[in-house]
Amino acid sequence: MPCGSRRSTSSPWFCTKTVNGTDNKPITREGALYIRTEETRTREVSTEAQMRELLGRAYVKRAEQLLYEIKALIDVHWPGGRLPLLPGLVSLIEQDLGEMRRP
Repeated sequence: MPCGSRRSTSSPWFCTKTVNGTDNKPITREGALYIRTEETRTREVSTEAQMRELLGRAYVKRAEQLLYEIKALIDVHWPGGRLPLLPGLVSLIEQDLGEMRRP
């Protein structure tokens, strides 16, 4: 598959090879980044707004992963959420995770 090895609605695809249709018009373009739209269509990222939205989703997803990793470390080192220096840290992390979730 020239545009990535897996199909997912949440991950963009980077195309490594131009593929032409039967009419010899390009279906995919080498070097293009493709996303799945809300209308369930695959589109090439072609505007600054689309790129900003894609980057925003990536930042939120990475931040959520980091918060889960931090919470896991806290749970391992201070079972029950009893932190010697910052007793409210676990609740703050859980609150941040809740706010990051989108419908």
